[in-house]
Amino acid sequence: MSPHQSSQQLLSILMLLTFMALILFSEPLTQLGFAHGFLYVPLLLLVHRLQQEHWIWPTTLVTLGLVVLGYFLSPPPPEGFAHVYVLANRLLSCLVLLATGYLLKQIHDHGQEQKRQQEELEAAIKEAQETREYFLSLAETLPISIWTASPDGRIDYTSPQMIQTAGISKQELMENWISYLHPDDQEKTAAAWSEALKYGHSYEVEHRFRQPDGNYSWYLLQAQPIKDEQGKIKSWLGSSVDISNQKQLMREKDQLVSRLNAVLESISDGFFTLDKNLHFTYVNSTAAETLGVNASALLHQAFVDQPLVYKNPEVIPRIQQTRATGLSNTFEQQIATGDWYLVSLYPFNDGVSVYFRNITKEHQAQQELNLLRTAVSRLNDVIIITEAEPISYPGPKIVYVNDAFERITGYSREEALGKSPRFLQGPNTDPIEVKRMGDALRLWQPVSGQLLNYKKNGEEFWFDLNIVPLANDKGWYTHWVAVERDITDQKQIQLQLSHAQRMESIGQLTGGIAHDFNNLLTVISGNTELLDEQLADQPRLQALAKTAVLAAERGAQLTRSLLTFARKQTLKPQTIQVNQLILDMQALINSSLGERYQLEVNLKDDLWLAGIDPSQLENTLLNLIINARDASPLGGKITLETRNVYLDSHYAQLNPEVTPGDYVAMLVTDEGSGIHPDILSKIFDPFFTTKDKTRGTGLGLSMAFGFIKQSGGHLTVNSKPGEGSCFSVFIPRATSQEQTVADLPPVTLPENADTQGQETLLVVEDNALVRNFAASQLKAAGYRVTTAENGEQALALFQKGDTFDLLFTDVIMPGQLNGLQLAEAALELQPGLPVIFTSGYTENALVDAAASGIGIDLLNKPYHRQELLERIQDALKKAQYKAKQDD
Repeated sequence: MSPHQSSQQLLSILMLLTFMALILFSEPLTQLGFAHGFLYVPLLLLVHRLQQEHWIWPTTLVTLGLVVLGYFLSPPPPEGFAHVYVLANRLLSCLVLLATGYLLKQIHDHGQEQKRQQEELEAAIKEAQETREYFLSLAETLPISIWTASPDGRIDYTSPQMIQTAGISKQELMENWISYLHPDDQEKTAAAWSEALKYGHSYEVEHRFRQPDGNYSWYLLQAQPIKDEQGKIKSWLGSSVDISNQKQLMREKDQLVSRLNAVLESISDGFFTLDKNLHFTYVNSTAAETLGVNASALLHQAFVDQPLVYKNPEVIPRIQQTRATGLSNTFEQQIATGDWYLVSLYPFNDGVSVYFRNITKEHQAQQELNLLRTAVSRLNDVIIITEAEPISYPGPKIVYVNDAFERITGYSREEALGKSPRFLQGPNTDPIEVKRMGDALRLWQPVSGQLLNYKKNGEEFWFDLNIVPLANDKGWYTHWVAVERDITDQKQIQLQLSHAQRMESIGQLTGGIAHDFNNLLTVISGNTELLDEQLADQPRLQALAKTAVLAAERGAQLTRSLLTFARKQTLKPQTIQVNQLILDMQALINSSLGERYQLEVNLKDDLWLAGIDPSQLENTLLNLIINARDASPLGGKITLETRNVYLDSHYAQLNPEVTPGDYVAMLVTDEGSGIHPDILSKIFDPFFTTKDKTRGTGLGLSMAFGFIKQSGGHLTVNSKPGEGSCFSVFIPRATSQEQTVADLPPVTLPENADTQGQETLLVVEDNALVRNFAASQLKAAGYRVTTAENGEQALALFQKGDTFDLLFTDVIMPGQLNGLQLAEAALELQPGLPVIFTSGYTENALVDAAASGIGIDLLNKPYHRQELLERIQDALKKAQYKAKQDD
C-alpha cells in the first residue's frame, strides 16, 4: 500500500469515527422518540462509496453497538409515551442497519463476479488474438506454404510464400488456383479435393504448379479438416510443399539403379540379394555361375535349397544373424571344392545383400605372409619398412613396423604408419649422422650407424640401425628396410663409465693440486702466524700479517673441499642410525630454511644401520637442503625421507661405480625450478654453479658427490624443469662386525703425565719447505729434531740403532716406503713408538691401518703451529702414560 493510499484510508477512518461520535453525542440531547439508529445508515453507504467493502460488516456491528449504547444515554421518554415504542424504534433501527449491510455486501459480491467475468472474457479475446497472430507469423516464416479453407472448400487464407511462388494476386490465387495447375493435373487434383470435401477425410495429391516464368514445379498438396466437438467441419488447414528436388532425386535414383545393375553384371565377383525369407531378389551372372543355376531361374527361389548351400550349411546362420542384428559381417569361407571365398554380408531393410570373391591364391599368399610377419614380430630388434621416396623432407612414409617397435618406442602401429621415421628424432639427434645416412640413401646404398631417438613419452633411446633398399622384379627400388637394435643400456653404461673416468681424472688432478697446495699452505700459514706474533708492537704491519693468515685459512678450506670431491679426505666411518642423525639436525635444518619453507620428514621405522662418517654426512645433508632451498626462492615444501633399498646387478650395470647390495637411501626432494637436461650431467663438477657469485662456489654438490663415492655409496639426481628435483643418497648398509659410535672407547688423556719439551723427534717429509718449517717450529718449542726426506732415509736411522721419542711422518712420499710402511717397520725396531701422520691427502694409504695394529693419529695439512705442538705433546703424554701402565 502506497503512502498516499495509507493517508487516504486513515482520513476515511477518522471521518467515520467523527460522524459516529456526533450521532452518539446527540443521543442525550433528544428524546427517545427520535430514531437515531437510522442516522447510521448513511455511514454504511459512505463506506460502500469509499470502496472499503471489507469495512461494511465491522462498521455495521459498531453502529449496532452504538444504537444499543444510545438507548442508555438518551433521556427518558415523555410522560405517557409507551416504552415499548422506544424499544421498537431501537430494534427497527438495528434491523435496518443489518439489512443495509447485507444489501451492500451482496451488491459488492455481485460487482466482483461481473468484474471477474469481464476479465476472463478480455483474456480469452486476447488469447485468441495472440493465437491468430502466432499462426499468421508461423505461416509466414515456415519454408512451406500454408492455406485455410471454409467448410465448403473456398480458400479464405494463403500464406505469402504461395502468393510469391504463383506471382499473382492473393485474390486471384484463392479464387482460381486450379487454373494455375498443369493441364494434365487439374482434373485429378480437383476431383480429389471434391471427394475430400464430400466425405470429410484428409486430402493429399501431387501436382505441377505454374511458376511466374511459365515453367512448372512439382508440389505436394495436403489438407486436414478442423472439426468441432460435435464432429462438424469448421474449416480446412492445408499446406503446399515444393517437391521438385525430391522428384529430381527419384529420377536420378532410377538412373543410378540402372547403372548399378550394369556394373554388378560386369564385375567378376559374385553378388546377390535375399529378402527376409532368404529368397533371391537379384543375382548377377558371376553368382549364378558359382551356384550352377541360371540367374533368372534363381529369382524368388529359396537360398537354402541350392545344392552348393547344402554342402556348406554354416553360411546360413551367418546370414540369419546379419538380418536379425542389422550388422554387416565379413568372413572367409572354404567350400567343398577346396576354394576359399571372401564373403561380405550387408543388411538392408528386411533383407541381406551378399558379396563374395574367390581368394584362394590370396589366402595361400596370406598364410605365408602371416608366418613371416609372426616371425618378424617376435624379434627383439625393431623392423621398419618404408616407401623408397622421398629421401628429402618429409622423408619416406612408414608402411610396416613390428611388435618390437611398439614395445620399445611406445607408439602404436597405427600412430607410426604413414609417418616418416624422422618423427622419432628430436633436439639431441645428431644432424651430422642423419645427413651421413641420408647421403647414402640418396645413392641407394645400404647404410648403418647409431642414432639417438625419442620415445612417445619423451624419453631418449639409442638405435644401432642397418638400412638396405628393396627392389622389385624390374630392378626398381620400392622400399627401405631398417633393422634397429636398442642399445640404450650399452650407451648408458658407456656414458656412466666415461663420466666416472672423467670425474676420476678430475679427482686425480684436483687431489694432486690440493696436495701441493696443502704443502705450500702449511709453510705459508705457519710463517704468517709467526709473523703475526712478532709484529704485535707494529699494528699496521700486524694487520697485513693477519690478512695473510685469513687468506691462508681460506685457501686451506678450498683445498679441503677439493679433497672431498677428489675422495682424498680422511674419513672416520662409524655405524650410525641415519634417522637419529636427521632428527638431531632437524632444528639446524629448519633454521637454515626459514619460515617460507615447509619441511616434511618421512623416516622409515625399521631403517638399517649405515656405515659412514657422521660429521661428513651431516655436511652433505645440509648441502642438499640448502641446494633445495636455493632452487625454490619463493618458498615451498622440501621433503626429506629415508628408506631401505636394494640395488641389483642390472642397476650396477647401468652405473659402473655401484656395487650391488643393501643401501640406506636418504632422499631430498624440492618443488623448485628443476635442472635443465643440458646441465644435469655437470652439476657435480667442481666450481660449476648456476647461482650468482655471492650465493655459491660450485663446490657443495661436488663435495657431497666425492664424499658419498669415497664412502662406497651412490648419489643420483632426478629433475624436470619447472617440477623440482630429487637428490638420492645411497649409503652402504653397515655390517654387524662394525662398531657403533656408542661402542667406541673414549680417549682419556692422563693428567699426571709430564713432558719436558726436550724429547727427540724424527720428522719425515719429502717437501723441503714443509720439512724445514715443521723442524724449526719443534726446535723452537725445545724439542730435539732429526729430519729425513723419505721413508728409506728414516728407516736407515732406525736400522743403525737411533731411537726417537716420536715419529712425525708424511703419508704420501716418493720411493719404496710410504708413511704407513715406514711406521710399521719402525715399530718392529722400536715397539711402542708414538706415531703421528700428516698429509695433504691420504689416498688409500691408511685404509688398512687399523688392520695392521697401528693406531692412526693424523694431522691434516695445512696445520697451524699451535695445533702441531699440541698434537705432539698429547702423543708424548699418551706414550709416557702407557709406558708407566705397562711397568
